Amino acid sequence: MWEEALKTIAIVIGAGGAGSLMTILARYLLNRTKLGQSHSLEVDQRDFDHATTIIARQERRINNLERMHVEALEKHEECLKQNAEIREELGRLKESVGKLEQVRLIASVVVDGNGTIVDWDAGAAEIFHWSREEAIGRSIVLITPHRYRDAHFAAFENVVKNKRHVRTDPLDVLGITREGHEIPITVFLSDVWDEKGGVRIGAQIRSR
Repeated sequence: MWEEALKTIAIVIGAGGAGSLMTILARYLLNRTKLGQSHSLEVDQRDFDHATTIIARQERRINNLERMHVEALEKHEECLKQNAEIREELGRLKESVGKLEQVRLIASVVVDGNGTIVDWDAGAAEIFHWSREEAIGRSIVLITPHRYRDAHFAAFENVVKNKRHVRTDPLDVLGITREGHEIPITVFLSDVWDEKGGVRIGAQIRSR
């Protein structure tokens, strides 16, 4: 009778998972019954305690695995969140870089009262393709298109002879590169006069 009952228990409970406490106990008792054959069923307390200890250990392992699974899911969700934030930040950075690329080069050029270049920075070299050594000592017409040179000299002479201040509002004009290419530029002028009437005219030039 015990043998048939235990077989039934093992079959029914076994369908729910081999790792459950009742399944292990049922199989254990079934084996004990087979060993004892027709003898009465006797369950040794020590064996029972040993079995329950093993089961408890396995259940702890299962609990730990479940906890680790939950933690892994939480970490995965956190990683997805951080990835989305990084992508958003990357998008903002790309947008900022795009805006920076729209900001053109700024150059500084200084001429004396004769229109001779006395200072020429790296920005000017980048825009007009003349090095500092090549530009200093030459006339400012170096970067003035031919058709505008007469008008340029007339305006320059008017400032120097009459000791007038240059225009300070931005001027959108054309410049010319070493290769002869005309380029649109915006010029911001300023002047400094000394006690002897000498003048230095500075130009902040921005390419457009």
